[in-house]
Amino acid sequence: MITHKKSFFYTGAGISAGHVPTILKLKELLGFHESSKFNIQKVIDVPDVVAQGFGQFCKNCMYAEPTAAHFALSKIAQYLSCAVITENFDLLHQRTYTEPLHTCCRRLHHLKIEDVQAVDYIVCIGLSSDDRGLLGFCKKHNPDLKIISIDFEVPSYLSENDYFLQGDAQIVLPLLARGLGL
Repeated sequence: MITHKKSFFYTGAGISAGHVPTILKLKELLGFHESSKFNIQKVIDVPDVVAQGFGQFCKNCMYAEPTAAHFALSKIAQYLSCAVITENFDLLHQRTYTEPLHTCCRRLHHLKIEDVQAVDYIVCIGLSSDDRGLLGFCKKHNPDLKIISIDFEVPSYLSENDYFLQGDAQIVLPLLARGLGL
């Protein structure tokens, strides 16, 4: 379906699950409550715990081994000549020799509408929500765009015209790579 179309991959925390703590875990370690308000008292009371938690998060981002999904996505993206965009702070894509664009990258802030209109599919992997607004921006300027989401639960950004593949990216992506003969 996407092999002859213009598409890109967009990854979230789900692709790194189990190898790097989620941003929710990091917020908890740093003393943020569910309301996203900072709890300075936690930092004052247990600064070593907060520093150790943050240090471990950074260490995992830098040195954790890529998942099976990262390796498979690298092969698939190269095969399809597709870009990989990520919201993740870890370096797991880079460790598979994929150079992803990050959602805070200047190039993404200056996307041209004609470039967005040329995209047929965005394949989201482990992306639970459109926090950065990239998908909404793309859909606004390209209503025919289709999103394919690979995740455990249906994300809120999908419309009735999009596709959802329920499953574990650690299993689905390696199977897809094998199916493509990679």
